[in-house]
Amino acid sequence: MIGPKTAGQPYVVGRVHINAKEMMEYINPIQAVISRRFLNNSKFSLRRASGEDIDFIFQVRAQSMKNDFTRTSGWNDDDQYKRAADEIGQAQIIMAGKEPVGFIKVLTREHELHLHQMQILPRYQGFGIGTALVQCVLDRADSQNLPVTLFVLKGARSRNLYDRMGFSVIEENIYNFKMCRIPDSGKRSDEAL
Repeated sequence: MIGPKTAGQPYVVGRVHINAKEMMEYINPIQAVISRRFLNNSKFSLRRASGEDIDFIFQVRAQSMKNDFTRTSGWNDDDQYKRAADEIGQAQIIMAGKEPVGFIKVLTREHELHLHQMQILPRYQGFGIGTALVQCVLDRADSQNLPVTLFVLKGARSRNLYDRMGFSVIEENIYNFKMCRIPDSGKRSDEAL
């Protein structure tokens, strides 16, 4: 969970403790990247999610992934609501101005960054938002010399994005591919997530 225990205490990101200044360095760069790059200078930003966002996250999952789940493992509202609530302390809401348009959850683990979930409302897909978010995660991973892992449903359109961005399948099960992108230690970015 992300958040201070009490005033002045460090934030916890995964198992790593960081102070408030470092936390803002973790969150803020992606806001600038999205705001500068996409949708004709529309104002895109991220804000930290809270428990009040779980219904929105569930709706985004339903609109963007229900067909993929129905085709593979099956869609169950209760299970998907639990997935929406999973790791809520790591979630950030993607904003277009004042409108929430999606979310991303990146988990910092001891030896990797894990792109736990990322979904964008269908009407905002295809504008490069997902590409920008993933690139920022990759830049951060490269700067820390960490691989990035994720799971993607078999047959999901998002697999094309991950292939294009250098991910490779390292495992598979009946419904998912586990993908990994090894760090490019020659890259460094001031715009890393």
